[in-house]
Amino acid sequence: MLTLILFIINFFQKFYHLAFLFLQGEEVNLTLNIFSLIDLSLIANLIVIIILQGYKSLLLEKDDLQKKDFLIQNEELGLRKIKIDILIYIIVISSIHLLTVFFNPELYEFKYFPWLIGIHFTLILTFFSLYLATKNSK
Repeated sequence: MLTLILFIINFFQKFYHLAFLFLQGEEVNLTLNIFSLIDLSLIANLIVIIILQGYKSLLLEKDDLQKKDFLIQNEELGLRKIKIDILIYIIVISSIHLLTVFFNPELYEFKYFPWLIGIHFTLILTFFSLYLATKNSK
């Protein structure tokens, strides 16, 4: 929960900074800061998903035996969907980071570009393989 509060504070700091950039009319910096706000909100959503999943698991352990079989079946379906959702969030965050790097190439050394692209494509391939594995197991 503390991390969510820190993300909210950081979000409003960046939003305040974004308001000044909007008034100055700097398009590139404005776009990068909008990406930064989207990135922060996605990371906060990931944290919320993980917290809620932990809460559901805790409820599952404490529930009575009659409801447990039904909940376990739903839990397996929920875990598959959550794994895919988390991976989608990570891919979007990676995309935002790649766009930030491509908008400001002078801030990064060239040797990092292939690594960033390779990691991004690895995440995409992981998503497709996980998606196909969960689709075939239904």
